[in-house]
Amino acid sequence: MNEPRFIVPPQGVLDMLELIRNDDFNQRVKNLAYQRLEQNYGLDKAQADALVQQK
Repeated sequence: MNEPRFIVPPQGVLDMLELIRNDDFNQRVKNLAYQRLEQNYGLDKAQADALVQQK
């Protein structure tokens, strides 16, 4: 698996990762965040999860 690396991640990526990390949001919101990351940045769920674990 190719883990994405950013020197400075785009703000949209940071925003979506925060939604995924935050326990206050339900699964539907998290699924939309994964979908947005894939559509806008080409990051699949596994790559997004890897980025979530980096912080």
